[in-house]
Amino acid sequence: MKKTALILITAVVLLAFALTACGQTATTAATTTAATPAAETTAAPAETSAAATSGLRLGFGSVVTTGHSAAATAEKATTAESYTYYAAVLIDADSKIQKVWIDAVVHNASVDNTGAITTDIKALGATKRELGDAYGMKKASPIGKEWWEQADALEAFLVGKTIAEIDAAPKEGEKNNFVDLKTSSTFGPDLYMQALKKAVAAAEMATPTAATKLGFGAVVTSDKSANAAADKDGKFESYHSLAIAATDDAGKVLDVWIDAVVHDITFNAKGELTADLKALGATKRELGDAYGMKKASAIGKEWWEQADALEAFLEGKTLAEIEAAPREGEKNNFVDLKTSSTFGPDHYIEALEKAVTKAH
Repeated sequence: MKKTALILITAVVLLAFALTACGQTATTAATTTAATPAAETTAAPAETSAAATSGLRLGFGSVVTTGHSAAATAEKATTAESYTYYAAVLIDADSKIQKVWIDAVVHNASVDNTGAITTDIKALGATKRELGDAYGMKKASPIGKEWWEQADALEAFLVGKTIAEIDAAPKEGEKNNFVDLKTSSTFGPDLYMQALKKAVAAAEMATPTAATKLGFGAVVTSDKSANAAADKDGKFESYHSLAIAATDDAGKVLDVWIDAVVHDITFNAKGELTADLKALGATKRELGDAYGMKKASAIGKEWWEQADALEAFLEGKTLAEIEAAPREGEKNNFVDLKTSSTFGPDHYIEALEKAVTKAH
């Protein structure tokens, strides 16, 4: 997977976001930091006929926001929230979307008036698709559909189209909804479309593979969050370890995208938010050299370089072959990567297992 121009893609898309999408209201629904996933919906990704699924290219994009972060009121504590919109695609030689996966993570914590986090930071988060019916949109939906059902409808609408064709599709209303989806998908699509544009732009630089399936997996943690002190802000840190897999029918990983989001929402010792709530976050790949791992790395490599090495190691293998590969050390690193990738791989492999298992 060629990702060297990812930062440029991000800059262009974020500029478009700043001009067109600022101020969008995110979908209103019940959210939780540590909800236990319900029976997961696995209808994603939408797809075209099997005849169109040769020589496909993998891409991934995200938009990282502070969601419904809000100051305390008389009735409610401060909310620190990371809200991330995800899109993964397989496109053909004409840049038409053949498969697409839409998902999101809403990850939040409550902070009291002493700057202490009152949410269980050791509990795992979940994507909206993982939450399934437990996400709770259906009861508030004017069309009586849960989020995953509406996401399925959006995916089906996107398949077979180029970005230009999607941009030309008529929209309406306060949320800028697609007219063709008025009875099937009513949550605001704009930030998912920003993520989709990143994904397609990245896919256009990728190497075609014989992949027939697309899957997405995430492990969402917050255990590096910290309470505020008199001399130091606290933070709610939403950490997403991500894997997007393009596989064949037998489950062999033909292409893979490893990435992560580390999104800190800061607050002071009075529980007041100090983070810039209008600022967008970025994935580690989008940050590139600015992530700053190289200076502390025992092998002198930046995070993206180590992620590239991990991806190359995973490609061409099944989950069974990956699980059988020898590991060593405190971080459970792959022995074959001791000179090329030394960050802990466990959460990324867990995310990959989700992606491959759920791939359609």
